[in-house]
Amino acid sequence: MLSETLTANESSLTHANEKIRSLTGHVERLQLDAAADRAETEEHIVQLNATIEHERCERALAEGALETTRADYARIQRQMSQERSTRRVDHQRRIIRNNLMP
Repeated sequence: MLSETLTANESSLTHANEKIRSLTGHVERLQLDAAADRAETEEHIVQLNATIEHERCERALAEGALETTRADYARIQRQMSQERSTRRVDHQRRIIRNNLMP
């Protein structure tokens, strides 16, 4: 009977050791997978940060161009207004001159 108990215990121990090896291997694979996923995620973060920085630069460039365009438009509007005013004054002077001349 003692021999049967010893055999059963050795069998249980062998089974437990096999289960430990199996689970240890599984844990190692999970750790490797987690490390690979972490590295991939970190690479994605780096790429996203680079994309965000690129977009910020493009936006700054576009905003600068927009400000330049607005300033140019305002300058052109002022010039056109001054030219219209000058033409009006010149036209009124011609009318007055023509009316004064017989």
